[in-house]
Amino acid sequence: MRSLQDRHSSVTVCPRCGANLAERTVKQGPRTGNKFLGCSSYPKCRFTLN
Repeated sequence: MRSLQDRHSSVTVCPRCGANLAERTVKQGPRTGNKFLGCSSYPKCRFTLN
């Protein structure tokens, strides 16, 4: 139970799969150049945070 709480309260761990989150940059579209956090196990897990 504790590991689930840690996973959902952490900004550096993906709450879906438990992998690390990596800082990425939007490359296409209207938000080009903006930064976001994306799961490091992409494309297996597609979790993102603004």
